[in-house]
Amino acid sequence: MKNNLNFLLRGLFIASLVILFTCSESVAPDDPGDPNDFCDIEVCMTNGTLKQVCIDEYTDCVALGKLSKVECAAFAAETC
Repeated sequence: MKNNLNFLLRGLFIASLVILFTCSESVAPDDPGDPNDFCDIEVCMTNGTLKQVCIDEYTDCVALGKLSKVECAAFAAETC
């Protein structure tokens, strides 16, 4: 009985480690990529002026340094 419990606990420990490392790999990257890509959505796909506004908002936001690049990309994409 003690052997089975020891074996079960080791198996649960290994399984939890596998789950922990598997889930940690799916974290979003810190760099959203090229603004030309994430600003090419909805209305900005057909309106070059709005797309440029989106890119400028992202660039200005990153230059201020108050938000992360991912947050700046989300803020800029709201233009579209």
